[in-house]
Amino acid sequence: MGSTPLKALQNTFPSEIRFRGKWRAYQTRLLDRLDTYLADKRLHVVAAPGSGKTILGLEAVRRINQSTLILAPTITIRDQWAERLRQHFLPEGSPQPGCVSTNIRQPAFLTIATYQALHSLCSGGAEPLEDKSDEEENGTAVAMANGNGSGSDRPVAQVKFPECLVGFKTLVVDEAHHLKAEWWRTLTFVADHLKPTVVALTATPPYDVSPAEWQRYEELCGPIDAEVAVPELVLQGDLCPHQDYVYLSAPDVLEQKTLAEFRDSVNSFVERLRCDHRFAAAVASHTWLEKPNGNIEEILDDPEYLSSMVIYLNAVGEEIPGEALRCLGVGSKKIPPIGLDWIETLLTHALYSDAERFKEVDPELRAMRHELAQMGAIERRKVVLRNPSDQAKLLTTSKSMLRSIEQIVRIESQALRDRLRCVILTDFIRKLELPTSPGDVPEFEDIGAAPIFECLRRAKIAGVRLGVLCGSLVIVPQSAVELVIGSAAAAGIQKEDLCFEPLRHDTGYSLVNIAGEYRHETVCLITSVFELGGITVLVGTKSLLGEGWDAPTINTLILASFVGSYVLSNQMRGRSIRIDSSCPTKTANVWHLVCVELGAFGPGDDYALLARRCSAFAGVNATTSRIENGTERLALGHRKTSGPKMRSFERRKAAYQAFVEKQSDCWASVRVHITGHGHRVYVGGQHELR
Repeated sequence: MGSTPLKALQNTFPSEIRFRGKWRAYQTRLLDRLDTYLADKRLHVVAAPGSGKTILGLEAVRRINQSTLILAPTITIRDQWAERLRQHFLPEGSPQPGCVSTNIRQPAFLTIATYQALHSLCSGGAEPLEDKSDEEENGTAVAMANGNGSGSDRPVAQVKFPECLVGFKTLVVDEAHHLKAEWWRTLTFVADHLKPTVVALTATPPYDVSPAEWQRYEELCGPIDAEVAVPELVLQGDLCPHQDYVYLSAPDVLEQKTLAEFRDSVNSFVERLRCDHRFAAAVASHTWLEKPNGNIEEILDDPEYLSSMVIYLNAVGEEIPGEALRCLGVGSKKIPPIGLDWIETLLTHALYSDAERFKEVDPELRAMRHELAQMGAIERRKVVLRNPSDQAKLLTTSKSMLRSIEQIVRIESQALRDRLRCVILTDFIRKLELPTSPGDVPEFEDIGAAPIFECLRRAKIAGVRLGVLCGSLVIVPQSAVELVIGSAAAAGIQKEDLCFEPLRHDTGYSLVNIAGEYRHETVCLITSVFELGGITVLVGTKSLLGEGWDAPTINTLILASFVGSYVLSNQMRGRSIRIDSSCPTKTANVWHLVCVELGAFGPGDDYALLARRCSAFAGVNATTSRIENGTERLALGHRKTSGPKMRSFERRKAAYQAFVEKQSDCWASVRVHITGHGHRVYVGGQHELR
């Protein structure tokens, strides 16, 4: 389809488009200062998911009152912008006004589109269709966070500025931080041509990107004008009280056996390395040790390497030249004990980047390389003895997490009964792992939507109505079929456009397909059934439901994903903390799954993912009434968890209801505390409300 020029039939917003509700406190505060913020033609607002950023953005562009292009990450979020306009800015029952378009190729005074549509338009591509099924199934999701990776090996498309975009004076960028590199280039290319007023809205600024990427992000969006913290929104009643919980598990027997064998291999290798006199002599004769002052520039570029040599020689009883110690600024009595991290540094250099200086022991090094490769301890010319990717994957995708999910659903179902609205977000679908007959009982190798569904289906938890919502897999319980049909009719979808196919291995569930033009309504339809209670536990993928999906009834979220980034994990967590107008007393529980290897050298990558997530999450401390971030507030105790401690933690399940009551009381006490003092301060790495 070709494109048509922007036809601004009016040069102002129609008078009937105006906000018809009551502004939240933070929205009023921001709107009162709108002119000040826009002095540099940039408005950059950071606020949590569920805080009403979309409505704030619509009001901002209404007050700016110029032809506006709004860009959203997905079609679902694009349609939410149009729906929020209809719900909150137009008389009840009004159709979409003629000054609004969701087709960038046929723009109007207010045009709402996706970044993908903009890129396709500027690069001459076909009209894009949103289909998450491939990335959900195969793990080909694009790299995020301001274009870290293009998401494709194809050459970068040449972009041209299309005539239909001429005339737009305001540009709204919704969650622009995590675009593919190609889309980011197109966005900045268009912004350079339009020279617009930019309104940037996000829940998750890319704080964890490189300085260069942050600079690029800020050049488009401007410096952050206002940041609305989660505790303030809970205080005002704009987000519900919530708490994070961690469910610890141990690997199953076979997984633990594989991990233990690797640890034994590492221990054996390290012991032989400590007795390898030829290698120790080669290290001792290294020019950095013999003549450190003559190699000072190299040493300053990589002091850890010199430290690793000193620590290794000290561990094997070799004498260390005083000049090398002085170069490092330490005395012989302050040399730390050797650890796997120092051995990794030493061997990575000796085997690869600095192998030229170890020629006299080349046969020994070749044998080391072979042995380490056989162990799986070499990755991309780097020695990894602690948590190589194959071993880490055993923890992050451990089958024990399926049992954890089952136990969490049991706990929540017993506590909430029919009020349970649980969502489980995972990374992939893995639909080929579904059984093919009633007698088929597959053993699952990895965690995913289909294995989670099957685990919970077999568990037959009383009162749970189980469903799946993914890009290429939608399952509903047979008891909800009539509710699906009714919800479809209310949405204008005819019964003949619905197809229900009973599962081959359990006729109590049906696969759902929506035909033709209504296919994109699948998410809205199943969400409606979930909100009405036809489904009480919904399994989905982070790529489809992890961002922008709106289901305020969610009161339990289980993160069965190995994503640890601030951006994506905060978006997922944000699905559950929205207020529910039909349940003013709603609280939400966010469950994190961690598999801990017994007797490991450290807490492992799975715990590291949790730590990265929680470093960005502010919440109630489990033992005090302070608002903090980080894992310390979860009262997990010492990170290296032993078997008895883990079993003790498992016994805490019995006190779950007390946790829920404590959570509500804690938020209430914090509210009183805040009201009495009325300001937020930051203490060290903790966010504290006083």
